Amino acid sequence: MGKIGSPQELQSYREGLAKKRRDSKKVVAVCCGTGCNASGARKVAAAFAAEIEKQGLGEQVELRPTGCHGFCERGTLVLMHPEETLYQRVKPEDVPEIVAKTVAKGNPT
Repeated sequence: MGKIGSPQELQSYREGLAKKRRDSKKVVAVCCGTGCNASGARKVAAAFAAEIEKQGLGEQVELRPTGCHGFCERGTLVLMHPEETLYQRVKPEDVPEIVAKTVAKGNPT
């Protein structure tokens, strides 16, 4: 898009982006920054990958390892889109419930 010339154009652009995001795959963003890695983020990400496939959601969900989310002391952090739900102190044993309830059904646990 070119230069935005009015608040209405900005709002229209923003709504278009939001619609694209809603219409795309769900995203499970696992913080893999230094603090979360120290809390077991790699094991959590691996558990999400396995559980997403196990529950047959691989075509509908993107697992996205990310950089630091900024709350290192609360790691491992997992952010769900489009729900905008943040899970804190996630352990691999939490993953099946999160996938079954939030990823599959859109209900935060």
